[in-house]
This record gives sequence, C-alpha cells and structure tokens, in this order.
Amino acid sequence: MVAVKGTNARRFAAFRTTEKANRYQNVAYEQYQPVGDYSLTSEGTLLYDAPAGSVTTFFAK
Repeated sequence: MVAVKGTNARRFAAFRTTEKANRYQNVAYEQYQPVGDYSLTSEGTLLYDAPAGSVTTFFAK
C-alpha cells in the first residue's frame, strides 16, 4: 500500500523494472515495462503488490 499526497490526480500509470528474472517467484526480467493503471482508494492510498527486487514508477494521469 502506498499513501499518496500532494496531488489532485486519482489515477496513475505504472512502469516497472526488475533486477533479474526469478522463476521461483514467477517474475520475469522487465525494463521500464507498463504494468497497468491504478486508482486511489477513497482513503487516498494506492494498492500495489511489488515483486521483490523491483522498482515501480507511477505517473499521474
């Protein structure tokens, strides 16, 4: 869960990079791959399950 403050945006596009593939966790190698759009909950949080060893960037839409 990510708490989001300081923006009026309610939707975000997500892009993810992983450090390496991990077949045991079902994670493929990704380099700045789009992983979908996410909306804030009514409490102003974003629900996102990040794979271990990954970095995700969210851009307001």
